[in-house]
Amino acid sequence: MVHVEIQSQRDDAFPQRLFTYYHRLRDRFAIPVTSLAVLADSDPTWKPTTFSTQQWGCSVEFRFPAVKLLDYQQNSQPLRESDNPFAVVVMAHLRTLETAVDSPTRQQSKMAMVRELLGRGYPEETVRQLMRFIDWILVLPPQRQQQFLADLKQLKESGMAPYMMAFEREALEQGKQEGKQEGKQEAGAELALELIQAKFEADLNPAISAVIKTLGYGTLTQLHRAVLRLDNEAALLTWLVQLPLEAGAEPALVQRLFDQAFGEGNPVPGQALSQLTPEQCRTFSQRFLDGATASELLQWLAAMPS
Repeated sequence: MVHVEIQSQRDDAFPQRLFTYYHRLRDRFAIPVTSLAVLADSDPTWKPTTFSTQQWGCSVEFRFPAVKLLDYQQNSQPLRESDNPFAVVVMAHLRTLETAVDSPTRQQSKMAMVRELLGRGYPEETVRQLMRFIDWILVLPPQRQQQFLADLKQLKESGMAPYMMAFEREALEQGKQEGKQEGKQEAGAELALELIQAKFEADLNPAISAVIKTLGYGTLTQLHRAVLRLDNEAALLTWLVQLPLEAGAEPALVQRLFDQAFGEGNPVPGQALSQLTPEQCRTFSQRFLDGATASELLQWLAAMPS
């Protein structure tokens, strides 16, 4: 029996959990088990391969093979040369990590992946399924998704992708639905800002207002309720940074805050941000509220231990 465990974020309890799965599978089925770890997180320093424990002379050491997808960032040639469709899946995942706070580059990467996929000679159904995956994992803001679809249409008309009609129909329908959702999102953001201004009885920092306008409709609904218990701007910013959006959401939110306040000409290094803990993100945000300049924030970031 082969057990594959995919881990998308750092978790120091992961080796013990893998061992638990291993021994329960072996106990349940009474056959040899091989546990394999696929580490899909964004921390280049984390690569567990062992779980061990000992007490009073009784000890266990469990070793397991682990593949770190991030290692392929330094050498992607094996992925490009492989004819295994999962090589495309890994490349799409890596580009998702690389462009977490850079939607223009993500749009370019998404189209580049489509072109590369079409040149691999896979069967039509395999191409369609992989394109669905690429579209699902490399999520774009609605406006950039519409631009991507327009580029996709040109690609089809050029003759490079004659069998993409099914995917195009699905993507266009998704774009229509996202357009409807965008209208709800805009109304939700305006309502949230009105509630906040009424509660605080003061104008909100423009950068924080801009960040709120980028939140999804579901998150804005949570914010409408949260405003009742938030007393000031600092509490609001803490709530935003603590949002359970997705793995790595705090650095992305801090990046948007920084860009809105100081302009994209002074970007926070994405790689440095991805290493910040949620607590460090909150500290970063508090320094911003206290009036720190872009230079001071970047100096603080550079001083963080790697």
